[in-house]
Amino acid sequence: MLNMLAVASLLVMLLSVTILYFTRWKAYEKVVQLAEEQALRTVSLEKNRPEASAATSGRREKTPAVSVVVTSEGEGALIKRNLESLLNQRLADFEVVVANASSEEDETFIVVSELQKKYPHLRQTFVPKVHRNIDQHKLALTLGIRSAKAPWVVVMLPDDVPESRDWLYHLSTHFTNDKDVVFGYSNYDNSIGSPGRRAVFQNGKRFLQQAQAALEGKAVGCGGTNVAFRREWFLQSGGFVDSLEVPYGECALLVDARAQEGRVAVELHPDAVTRRTLPNASVLTELYNVADDIFSRLQGRVRGVFVNDAVAGVAIYVAWLSVVLFVCARWLFFGTVECAFLTAWGVDLPQETPHYEWAYLALDLPALLLGVVLLLAPIWAAKRWCTALNERNFGIYVWWFELLQPWRNSH
Repeated sequence: MLNMLAVASLLVMLLSVTILYFTRWKAYEKVVQLAEEQALRTVSLEKNRPEASAATSGRREKTPAVSVVVTSEGEGALIKRNLESLLNQRLADFEVVVANASSEEDETFIVVSELQKKYPHLRQTFVPKVHRNIDQHKLALTLGIRSAKAPWVVVMLPDDVPESRDWLYHLSTHFTNDKDVVFGYSNYDNSIGSPGRRAVFQNGKRFLQQAQAALEGKAVGCGGTNVAFRREWFLQSGGFVDSLEVPYGECALLVDARAQEGRVAVELHPDAVTRRTLPNASVLTELYNVADDIFSRLQGRVRGVFVNDAVAGVAIYVAWLSVVLFVCARWLFFGTVECAFLTAWGVDLPQETPHYEWAYLALDLPALLLGVVLLLAPIWAAKRWCTALNERNFGIYVWWFELLQPWRNSH
């Protein structure tokens, strides 16, 4: 009977590992392959000239090719600290619009007014007082996009900073008539210590799910920053009219409701990554709750994208449980002391210590190999997608995250 238990445990282990291979360890293969291809892209000197930087270019007369819209809700300090990283992008034709959620001459207004003396391609918009009863962030963002002069608009949060001056160039390679939405990768600062690992890891996993779905022709939303819209498409889609009652998730809900199959692009070049400062624990908890609510509002047809991760979470526990059962069965089989409790339940234990035979390798060797796979495969898979997203390697933390994931919301 113990051998039967060991065989059954081995079969369950094999089935669980197979499920994990397809639902988690190889689930984001298209994203990884795309990242590897895009990482080889070189910068075009024709479109990305140093002399076209904001600091040296004069007042351009032609319409800009890209408008970067940055929202600000009393975040003048962030605007002052981060805005020049956007203004100094090495792209020939672009503008930056600060969409101020205030109608007053606040700190944001003062900071932008001073920078406008140096950067002629910087503008700002305001929210009229008559509309103060509408959600300020969405209204400010809508007004900023409407005022944009370029056919493509890139939405950015004030605390989101590009890691390269070529960030905007790499996004712009997708600005074609056959695309409506382009989103790049944004996450928290990956140089932080242990307290922020979960936030970075979970944001990365969420982006992987969204990117993989987009590459498969299913738009399941996107982040609220480092995302670009074709301006005409945004206006024709009605903007954020479908989510006016929700004070967050405007970009995710818009893409989920309006984006069409095959018209969403993903940018994964290392120089297209943007980073944000990790908030404190209470803010992070609030952001997790917001993510949960946004997920609950996604259309039912796209929720299947997240089923794989839920199935994988269950498979992990089943796999490790089968490992424990296998080890216990083999330990009892080769034990020398009869267990009265197990005998009472009808389990026949050997009265003498069996001699190990070569035939037993047919059972033990596959179990050993599957155990090694369970230990190493999560780290291998995480290392692949971390490299694809330009993240640091999380090492053995991946095990901890994998085991706790079923107890958390995977989205």
